[in-house]
Amino acid sequence: MKFQIGKRLKKYGIKQTWFAEMLGVDKNQVTRWVKGHQEPSPNNLKKIKIILDKFKRMDKLKDLE
Repeated sequence: MKFQIGKRLKKYGIKQTWFAEMLGVDKNQVTRWVKGHQEPSPNNLKKIKIILDKFKRMDKLKDLE
């Protein structure tokens, strides 16, 4: 299963630089994930899921307004 990080970042308007800072990785690392050149480590996948889940919940709350 492909994680499609780039698609999710775009959907929520998340900049790669900010995302990299939140994960504690270099922006180039995020770029490699987005382009599919490399997969995130299991530890980074957990962090990514936590961050993206927060944006997903915020997006759902907007729909309720």
